[in-house]
Amino acid sequence: MEVVEKIKKVWEKRDDTYRFLSVSALREEMEAGLYYFFYDGSSGKMIFTKQPTPNQAILDIEEDKSHIVCDEAEKFWKSGHLYKKLKKPFKRSFLLYGPPGTGKSYTINKIAQSVIAKGGLVLCMRSSNNGGDLSSALAIVREIEPEREILMIFEDIDIMLENNSTSGVLLNVLDGIIAINKMIFIGTTNYIEKLAPRVSNRPNRFDKVIHIGSPNQKARKAYLEFLLKDFDTPDNMEQWYKDTKGLSFAHLTELVTAVMIFNDPYPQAVATLMKMKRPETDTAALGF
Repeated sequence: MEVVEKIKKVWEKRDDTYRFLSVSALREEMEAGLYYFFYDGSSGKMIFTKQPTPNQAILDIEEDKSHIVCDEAEKFWKSGHLYKKLKKPFKRSFLLYGPPGTGKSYTINKIAQSVIAKGGLVLCMRSSNNGGDLSSALAIVREIEPEREILMIFEDIDIMLENNSTSGVLLNVLDGIIAINKMIFIGTTNYIEKLAPRVSNRPNRFDKVIHIGSPNQKARKAYLEFLLKDFDTPDNMEQWYKDTKGLSFAHLTELVTAVMIFNDPYPQAVATLMKMKRPETDTAALGF
């Protein structure tokens, strides 16, 4: 009797790199973690390269809008049966926008840590990827691991959408035309005015559009106290909380660095950062 070997579609693991293979037996799942992906022309394979797990300290700031995304993500993973009732693709998407340094990457890191801790995958599309990379990567992952929780990240999505070979596929993925279930998509942009309304104001593509603006005084106070916890607290901290209105978390980090490490005079340091800050987008004019 002829013996027919059963072919499995699995991952080949070499260090922190995974390759898609059809073989008799290798790994049937990737390790939980954050991955970049690309097409390797020499081997004709999609390559998934594991990156260091985000380990940014998570602060419990009440006004922190990352709670919106993280809380909804927890509800989403448990809602597959409800999506079936609605006959909708089992996906959820968020667009985060605001000036650089205000907390978009922090929000992504926070939800990424949660997904990885539960054994899920975080896939990060880069500007060097094209639409073919995206559709192939998602199709391969879902073919091998159909039930895995996956977070897909599109940082600076406005730049990606400028690429004609990428924009069509990316929008089809967000629309659910390329059916990818049990996935959360997060896109970010510093310049929402560059996105057409068909992207930024279409719920089927981005279900929620969230402005991540400069932190209020309570959030600035919590963040500065965290940064300064191992330093001698300056006598004028109340002034710091008030003077830094309109500054981003990145600005606050630089303020502490300039004053506490390089001994820049506080008035000079804060004045320099005030000149650097970019005016925030008028969200009312955008209809959000």
